[in-house]
Amino acid sequence: MAGISMSRRAIALIVAVVLAAVATIALVSYVQSAHNKNIGSPVTAYVAKEDIPVGTDAATIISKGLIETKTVDKSVVPVGAIGSLQDIQAKVSIVPIFANEIILAARFGAPGRTKPCLVPFEGRTLSSSSK
Repeated sequence: MAGISMSRRAIALIVAVVLAAVATIALVSYVQSAHNKNIGSPVTAYVAKEDIPVGTDAATIISKGLIETKTVDKSVVPVGAIGSLQDIQAKVSIVPIFANEIILAARFGAPGRTKPCLVPFEGRTLSSSSK
């Protein structure tokens, strides 16, 4: 009787180990599948390494290394992001650009465009001085 009991225990132990292994494999497979679904399309984006003040010309920004490339998910790159540094050549920043901000072409303009501007706001006018 003791021999039968041990073999039932052994069988139960083997079944438990096999079920645990199957569950582990299924869990790892599920986690990898979920992770792969959340991975988007990686792209290169130009990002400010540090704050860039208004009126800074592209040549200075490039020569001082104030812009770097980072690999980011395509879904976080806004419309209008520059595709190369050529997109801002001969231009100056017309608004402040903050560290870790993806560089947008609209943040740059022709030299001399950094003058104060008037912005309408709820029937009033706010004066914004850039320099």
